[in-house]
Amino acid sequence: MATKKNATTAVDVARDEAVTSAPEHDLSSTEEAKTVTAHLLLADRRVPLKAGQLLIICASPGFRRAGIEHERSKLWERRAFTAEQIDQMRREPLLTLIEVG
Repeated sequence: MATKKNATTAVDVARDEAVTSAPEHDLSSTEEAKTVTAHLLLADRRVPLKAGQLLIICASPGFRRAGIEHERSKLWERRAFTAEQIDQMRREPLLTLIEVG
C-alpha cells in the first residue's frame, strides 16, 4: 500500500520533473486558451494540461505495469491506453494517475 511519504514524493516528482522539456506557453492565443484546462505549476514555468491527457507518476522508475516500463513521471494522451490498462494502473500503489479534463 502506498504510504503518505510515497504520495508526497509523487507530488514532488510531478512538480520537479514532469514534462521538464515543455516550454513556457503564452495563453494569449484564443484557441489555446479554450483547450487548456489546467496547468502544472513548476518553479520556473507553467505547463499547460489539456483535456484527455493523463499524468502518470511512478514511485519506482522502471517499474512495469500494463505493458509499460514507467518513467518517474510522464504526460500521456489518455487514448494511448485501453480501459483495462488504466484499471491495472489505478490499482497499483506505486503509480499515481492524474486525469485531466
